[in-house]
Amino acid sequence: MKTQNFNIDALLGNLPVLFSKFVLAVIIIFLFLQVINFLSAKFINQEQEFKALNIESILIIFNKIFIPSGFGFIIANIIHSIITEVSNSYHFSGWQNLIFGIVLIFVGFGAKFAAKSLNKAL
Repeated sequence: MKTQNFNIDALLGNLPVLFSKFVLAVIIIFLFLQVINFLSAKFINQEQEFKALNIESILIIFNKIFIPSGFGFIIANIIHSIITEVSNSYHFSGWQNLIFGIVLIFVGFGAKFAAKSLNKAL
């Protein structure tokens, strides 16, 4: 009889890298949309004044992405540690994604406060 071996360490080990690539893709898409908006305002609508880059919207997007993702990394790391403790009672796994999740939560809150302070300044 053949048994299946599911390697959860290989699955959860690359999550911070995948999340970083996701955030980079969001930034690239945001900048692309800003360039498209600038070009359409400049050449299609023939507006003479240049509108500044709306950084508040990217801060709101970061807030919406980082806070739930941070909690997700924390919960995923706790579940991963419980599963590895049950399957390997002699081996204690690290809490590497826990720290990444906590950092994401604080970055999300920082983006939220930065967006609020930008609203007050404008």
